[in-house]
Amino acid sequence: MNVSLIIEMAQEIRALIGALKFSKLPPIPNTWLFPCVESTMRIFHFLSVCLFANSLLLSAGTASAQWSELLKDEDTSYYYDKAAVMPAHVSRYAWVLTDLPKNDKTPNGESYKSMMMRVRMYCKTDMVVRLSVSYFEKAMGKGKEVAADDLQEWRNREAPIRPNTYMAALKKEVCSASGKPAA
Repeated sequence: MNVSLIIEMAQEIRALIGALKFSKLPPIPNTWLFPCVESTMRIFHFLSVCLFANSLLLSAGTASAQWSELLKDEDTSYYYDKAAVMPAHVSRYAWVLTDLPKNDKTPNGESYKSMMMRVRMYCKTDMVVRLSVSYFEKAMGKGKEVAADDLQEWRNREAPIRPNTYMAALKKEVCSASGKPAA
């Protein structure tokens, strides 16, 4: 989601709440039949404002990844989310999307067409750790997530980054990006 869109929405919500704060509710007769109507109306008014603000936030849509192509071999395509790369000392966290030419099976036996993997790339040592994998029924991470495997980072084993693979292409992209130290 665009940061300027979020700021603009927050300003609109702030203006709306400010306008409602200074507006007066119409006078409600306080009869012996309905002694708590005014407080109930104030609660209803507050809840309706909250519901409206929440619907504004939800209508803006969810943030989605901007996938950049890493490598294409045979019919399999590899992408990474450039905006989601997070530096952590001499390593980088990144999301990798793999699109397969035909359906494959998860370890559980579910059929999937694409998978998203979260990795930690060690730029100085040419090693990578797989942190999380999600399998999707459609290409480009669309459709239902049919299986997921989240691993504890401290229990994972580092694997070497082999030359001329999509992991080598990912290392080149995320470890030598502008403003970040190269390996």
